[in-house]
Order: sequence, then structure tokens, then C-alpha cells
Amino acid sequence: VTLDVGTIVLATGYKTFDPVQAAKYGYGLDNVLTGLEFERMVHSSGPTGGSILLNDGRPPESVAILHCVGSRDRNYNNYCSTICCMQSLKFAHLVKARVKGAEVYNFYIDMRTAFKDYDEFYQKVLSEGVHFIRGRVAEVTDAARKPGEEGKIIVQAEDTFIGKQRRIPVDMVVLSAGLEPRADSKEVGHKFGIACSAQGFFTEKVLGKEFVSKADRARGKFRTFMLIALRNYTINIIKSNKRLQQPGDGLGEPVDHDGPEADFNRVWAEELL
Repeated sequence: VTLDVGTIVLATGYKTFDPVQAAKYGYGLDNVLTGLEFERMVHSSGPTGGSILLNDGRPPESVAILHCVGSRDRNYNNYCSTICCMQSLKFAHLVKARVKGAEVYNFYIDMRTAFKDYDEFYQKVLSEGVHFIRGRVAEVTDAARKPGEEGKIIVQAEDTFIGKQRRIPVDMVVLSAGLEPRADSKEVGHKFGIACSAQGFFTEKVLGKEFVSKADRARGKFRTFMLIALRNYTINIIKSNKRLQQPGDGLGEPVDHDGPEADFNRVWAEELL
């Protein structure tokens, strides 16, 4: 089928890191979930109706949330997936809100909450009593070594603040898996004449300045930011709207969306760009 169109938008999406590749995270043990599986559980249409429950139907007394699973790791993906810190903070907040008295442990490398109101949310989660342990996780196992670990999942990690190894027994582990380009990104790029980086993301014409070249815009060819780099949904929309409708490119003036957030988004876009 041949179609004559004015614009092509490439929006391939992404895939998440498969934790099966990294046995140390214990994926496959009972009550070890990926971030997407946890998202499904807490949704009102999910299998538990939004309740956070263990496989046996009990609410967990303790939950560990692991940041950067498959990201910032030379063995898998050496880049930051951008969304994991805020996703993990949201998970911690949800557990605190829905499971009365639950202890929550966030294991992180560095806390990256750089955008508007992100750090304020981090401070809110801290005030809710979530425990933050800075250090890489070495192992997630159900093999008990000490009293009190029987029937628990044990997360062993380095705590860089105190300079010691810690073993934290919990009832549930949530793996905040990193994001990856789709496996066919290079094939798609070849079809549309777009180069890919070594990581598999589509390259920008001029890094940091030109999202799509003027020649590509004239031909009506655009690519979304998830293909180029990992950014959250709001920033993707703001940056795409600004880049695709630059003055003098023949696409008309930027869309002036109605609603109370329109001015806020325009100001934020200028701050980000």
C-alpha cells in the first residue's frame, strides 16, 4: 500500500529492562514484582482492585523498592532512564497511603529529582517515614541466614552513608526497571533515513538544539523524544510542541491550548529549554 501523506510522526514507544537477565534481583521469587506489575496491582481495575497484597492475600508489612534496575549499570545499560527515581517515590507514597503501618525501603544510587516540584515530592515522601538506603543492591534472596529472616525476602545492599553491608528482610520487592529502545529501532531508523546511537535511540541533527532538521520538517518528518532520549510524558509534550512549531518553518504558529495550565506549561517550557 502506498500512501501520499504530509507528515510522518515516528512514535515507537519503548520497552522495559527484563530483570530475568540479572539473577541478583530475584525476579521469579514470590512477591518480587516489576514496576509495571506493581502499577497494574495498584490500579482500581487491577487484579486486587487497587489493594496492595501479597500472593497469599495479606497486606505486606514491609516493602523494598529498588531504583535503577538495569540502568546506570555497565553490564546492561550505562545510561540513566530518567523516570525511575520519581516512579519509585510514587510507589513508596502509594504503599504508605494504602497499607497502614507498612515499612518502606528505597534503595537508590543517587536521587535525581531535578524538574519542577520533583524535589518537593521527594521531601514529602521523606516526611512520610520512608527509609532511603543509598547504595547498589548486591542480592535479593529468600535464603535466610539470621533469625527474623525466615519467610521473608532479603535485600542485601551496601549502605554508603554508614559504610556497611545491610540485609533488610521484607515481604515484597518492587523492581523499578529501566527503559530501553525497542529492538527494531535500528530497522525503523534505516527505513526512514534516521541514524541511531550505539544505545539504539534515534539521533538528533544538532544535539540539544535542533530536534528535527529544517529539511525534515519541510518533508513532514518528525520523531518523538522517547526515541531520542528518555524523558517523562510532560516534558515530551512541551519539547515536541516547541520544536515542531518553530517560527518560519511553514507549520504555523504554536498551538495556544485553552485551560488553566496553558500559561504554566509555556513558562515551564522556557525554563526547560
